[in-house]
Amino acid sequence: MITIFNRKELTALSDRAQKNRIKAVLDAAQIEYKVEKLPGGKAALGGDTRYQWGEPGENLQYAYLYRIFVQKDDYARAKAAISE
Repeated sequence: MITIFNRKELTALSDRAQKNRIKAVLDAAQIEYKVEKLPGGKAALGGDTRYQWGEPGENLQYAYLYRIFVQKDDYARAKAAISE
């Protein structure tokens, strides 16, 4: 189980397709991970409702920041797996 005490951030990115690719690689390597989804882009700035709901033409694929964590013991193996 991954907790805040035994985890290390593997990567932080905003591309949903890349996040899904990394998850697939970690699954194939049988490495446990946790994804933390944070508001990104203009939504993170708060402000009026157009920033909270998006604007016309805004690419929603990049609307969030994804932080991927693995156990500290698996970090080197995970880093090698996603860099292949």
